[in-house]
Amino acid sequence: MSDNRLEGLLHLFVFPPKMTVLSIAENRFWGTASSVCKIRGGILNFLDLSDNLLSGHLPNCFMHLRKLLILNLAGNNFTGKIPSSFGSLSQLHTLNLCWLKYLRILDLSANNISGTIPQCFNNFTAMAQKGDLFNGFIGSNYTDSYVYDYDDTQEFVNDATVIMKGRELEYGKYLGLLKIINLASNKLTGKVPSEISSLLEMVVLNISRNKLIGEIPQMIGQLKQLQSLDMSKNQFSNEIPSSMSELHFLSDLDLSYNNLSGKIPSGTQLQSFDAVDFTGNWALCGPPLPNKCPGEETPNQSDQPTDHDGYEDNEKDGDEFEKWFFAAAGFGFFVGFWGICGPLLFKSSWRGAYFLFLDNMKDWLYATKLAMCMKRLRRKF
Repeated sequence: MSDNRLEGLLHLFVFPPKMTVLSIAENRFWGTASSVCKIRGGILNFLDLSDNLLSGHLPNCFMHLRKLLILNLAGNNFTGKIPSSFGSLSQLHTLNLCWLKYLRILDLSANNISGTIPQCFNNFTAMAQKGDLFNGFIGSNYTDSYVYDYDDTQEFVNDATVIMKGRELEYGKYLGLLKIINLASNKLTGKVPSEISSLLEMVVLNISRNKLIGEIPQMIGQLKQLQSLDMSKNQFSNEIPSSMSELHFLSDLDLSYNNLSGKIPSGTQLQSFDAVDFTGNWALCGPPLPNKCPGEETPNQSDQPTDHDGYEDNEKDGDEFEKWFFAAAGFGFFVGFWGICGPLLFKSSWRGAYFLFLDNMKDWLYATKLAMCMKRLRRKF
């Protein structure tokens, strides 16, 4: 019943017995997820509650769904910590938590999950080793073959989607093709555990829009298969690890709006990304950002190659002339000013003669002007 406009309290939902597939994604159901625990028989394989209005804590009763392969809870308003009882879902392929060695896609994005990222991520064997521990796709040779007798299970798995490189993509039949962790848009705190660097075959890591702190794991360069890394809008600090230059397949990167500092590792493909991927880190410097790092020397203009050597020589001569011109003008003003005004300030006889001269000059100008005015009047009359 996914992708409709259904709404209402999920608790009132009537679930038929022995259900193996339930998908009510992209509707407007609200309430808690505990009502799903009313499904009897424990043979549910596929549960998709994503993109609804569900809230509250994740129920412990999910531990009874021991045959669950795929659980999608993204795009709701769940709060609190993930119950440790989820670890009993030993056959789960898509969720989170420790000891789920077949796990390939962990998508808990766009919820309100709090707490820290578990340190036991290194137990995700399928993300750490090459090959596909789960042979083939749904419906192939797996020990619990009875799980796949329900034909529609295959269709629901094929229609599942993940967020990769900022786009929603269908990952199709082969679960082993993508190994993804998406914890974006939650309320996770604390540091990113160093154990995450052991997931050597991980393709996408998105932990953006949380409240994570501390350094980016120094050994993140071990994730050689990583193609998309989004750690934006957190509170990461200190320098970008130099090992990040070893992520040769990385084609999508976003470290913006953290507290990173220092120089972006140079001589690597990190310079091929846009400056916007590093913006919001006020102490970060170096290409592709426009601000230079302290101590970096700016080349002199004379050291830069040019095809107009004569023009540069003329420009240099012009600069030298301007320097001497302003120096001479300043010296001349100083001498002229004090040469005239100095004696008037310190010698009273010179001041008297000077003011007498000005007074006589005023009288002469007044008499001359008066004579000229009288001459004009005579002509007129």
